Amino acid sequence: GNSMDRAIQEKFFGFSLLFDSPRHRPSQKQILPDIILDTTQAHEDYVVQYAIEKASETSETSQKYAIILMAEDINQTQKLEQAIRQRGYLNVQVYNGVQATSPELLIANAGLPGMITVVTNIAGRGTDYMPTPGVTMYLIISDITKNKRVEKQAEGRVDRQGRPGICVSILNR
Repeated sequence: GNSMDRAIQEKFFGFSLLFDSPRHRPSQKQILPDIILDTTQAHEDYVVQYAIEKASETSETSQKYAIILMAEDINQTQKLEQAIRQRGYLNVQVYNGVQATSPELLIANAGLPGMITVVTNIAGRGTDYMPTPGVTMYLIISDITKNKRVEKQAEGRVDRQGRPGICVSILNR
């Protein structure tokens, strides 16, 4: 862990570690600047359009993306899924803890090129999404997280074991 992990362990468990644990492989995570929009409607529209565009695109290096779209709560996951489908993009699934599809199938599909997986912060915490070869995981955080630890946990979902990942927060003022 890092200094934040040490602080949490000391606060909640009453002991501290003397050193940071080294990563197994170096991080290849790229954190993009926050995108901030002025109105709720502009924010919702932009999040949906951005997710669809990233899921549909191939970068200059022929890189394809699998999207993890993190929403604030269960209602927001359902609303985002519906908005994505209404725009004609059908390669979308919801992982929010109440979905009918098994978590194992959702996690397996989350790494497919062009897949948009709409999640809550709680569902899938600690999940190791395994992208198919040639696919980069792309995290879109659609709401301000409750604290920095929650945000870092979310970012870690796309950056496991030294795999490349991209993170962006799209926020409403």
